[in-house]
Amino acid sequence: LFARIDPLRQPSDAAPEQYRTRLAALDRTAQTMQQAMRDAPSDPYINQYYLATLSAREQTLRRLVTTLPVGNKLGSF
Repeated sequence: LFARIDPLRQPSDAAPEQYRTRLAALDRTAQTMQQAMRDAPSDPYINQYYLATLSAREQTLRRLVTTLPVGNKLGSF
């Protein structure tokens, strides 16, 4: 099942809650990929998915910071 995507919506239009939801999903994915890497450390696909997940997480954090009201700081993530 795929999520509905609005092709006219720009990523910068996302609300902070959407970024937090995305971060939580990426964190769960990273944990799963870490376990998979322990089980199959030489699998290049698992390694690539893990690195892509970390990259997406970092990009999401950067975007989340830009959506916060002035003076608000990001707690922990």
